[in-house]
Amino acid sequence: MTEQKHYLIALKILKNLEKKVVTFPLRRQFHFCERIYRITGRKKYLPPIKKFLLSSAKDFFLQVKFLGNHEKEKLFGLKITKWLSASSLLKQKRWQYYNCYPELKFYQFLTFSLKKFNEYQVSSVLKTSDYQMAISKLKEINWEKYLLDNEFLFLDPVQGVNQVFWLKKLKITNLISPFISKLKSIYPPISNPWSSHLQIHNLFYSYTHLIIAESDYYQKFVSPKKYHWVLVFLKREAENIFKLGNLDLIAEIGCCFKLVKKEKKMIKKIKSLLVKNFNPKIGLINLPNKKPTLIEHANTLAILVLKKWKKLYPAPKIYI
Repeated sequence: MTEQKHYLIALKILKNLEKKVVTFPLRRQFHFCERIYRITGRKKYLPPIKKFLLSSAKDFFLQVKFLGNHEKEKLFGLKITKWLSASSLLKQKRWQYYNCYPELKFYQFLTFSLKKFNEYQVSSVLKTSDYQMAISKLKEINWEKYLLDNEFLFLDPVQGVNQVFWLKKLKITNLISPFISKLKSIYPPISNPWSSHLQIHNLFYSYTHLIIAESDYYQKFVSPKKYHWVLVFLKREAENIFKLGNLDLIAEIGCCFKLVKKEKKMIKKIKSLLVKNFNPKIGLINLPNKKPTLIEHANTLAILVLKKWKKLYPAPKIYI
């Protein structure tokens, strides 16, 4: 199939997802619009991003008051944990873990908000004493205790990848190297990664997220030398990955190879798999799971893989 046909299918998915995503929760709208903006630079995708940042700012000024009060941190963390799905064995175990350490979920939630305010240069937040206080108090947290914990790395390594990159970006702490070392010790590529669903899911998504996080979530291309070992692993295990049939994961791997501008054959194979699973009746990728989160995530990634990237567009300054 020609690049032109891939492009036309990407446009069809984009058109149909734009219609569908407005019915999804604001966080899913934000995820979709942010990533499509990153590869198009089109301003039409900025209003939902602004709306999400405004909502996050309102929450932030409430949440920051809880920092340092361990009981309130835990209570807020438990509220967030209630939103987590427990629809699979992995998610059940993850839910149980965060119920034991709810303050970590609170810290993750707060760090994500700070990262986005910083990224979009939201001056109405950045210039406040609350923002500075939040950064200072987050520097006091023993992040190694949480992020380098074996149980955490086994249950939620993808969130761990995100967290260590957010913390570095915010100049709170830099745990990327020890985190990767610990990650490799728990998920060694030389072992058999096909022994359990938990291992398969966590291994591949955590490895792909290293490249995506390094790109600052599609804001810049990544040197293939930086995570050469990840690319070698993904290429080596490609056929096993394809057999899994997880189109969301397959598309995410395609995005990684596009971010490093490598392996045209791999990208071509992934494009073919996505096109094969395109349903022209609904104008989206066929997925067994019809939940909004997966529909948005998998189809957004499919657009990123199928569409050409002339350049990547960093986050613009947004006033709220």
